[in-house]
Formats: sequence, C-alpha cells, structure tokens
Amino acid sequence: MIKKALVAALATCLLGGPAFAGQHYRVVASNPANGATVKVPVGDELQLKLTACESCGFRWKIVKKPDASVIAFDRRQKSVSQCSGGCVGGNATERWLFDSKSVGTTTVKLGYFGPGKSKPDKVKRLDLAVTA
Repeated sequence: MIKKALVAALATCLLGGPAFAGQHYRVVASNPANGATVKVPVGDELQLKLTACESCGFRWKIVKKPDASVIAFDRRQKSVSQCSGGCVGGNATERWLFDSKSVGTTTVKLGYFGPGKSKPDKVKRLDLAVTA
C-alpha cells in the first residue's frame, strides 16, 4: 500500500508539479527559406541553423538584429562540421541562439559573406513571430 502511494505521489510531482511550471523549450529552425516566418512561443529559445561552406571561406553574419524586446540575440554558437569520416573541407552548420521575450513580430537579416568581402553575396531575411 505504501509503495502504491509513493508511486502515485511521484507521478503527480513529475507530471503536474511545479518542476514543469516554468519549463521552456528550444525551437530549432534549420535552413529556413528567405522570407520565412519562424514561430517561437514566448519564453522559449530559438536556435537558428544555416549551412555555410566555411572551408571555402564563406560565413553567415547577422547584419540586422531583431528587436530585443521581442526576441533577443543571445550568442553565436560554435559551428558544427557536416564532414563525416576523414574528409577535408566541406560545409558546416552555423548556429545562433535567441531568447524570446514578449509576444510580437520582428525581423532578423543575415548576410552570406565570401572570403575578404565586406558586402554579402546573398541576404536571408526571416520574420520571427513570438506567440503566446
């Protein structure tokens, strides 16, 4: 009888208790199309992932940050190589982390810069919609 009560109490704590009350999640957007809308619930993180030919000298850079009162740029994360095994060069996944702050819509723009270039070869505009 005590074992059943203990299991029931543990299940209540784990499934409906305060441990989950303020839990937040991470929305991952991998290579979204230019002009796409990325929806992020308020309080959650957004991880943006874009493919770049880093071994060719190309990199994505934020050229216009979003409105920080809606969703704030947190940091650029380390790139992850898409090369498996013993290959040399190749593409990498570049990653950025954002924190959603309040319901609203804002825009982030990223430029794809070639080696030694001060102007991007292409620009990607994303609408970030923070939802309730």
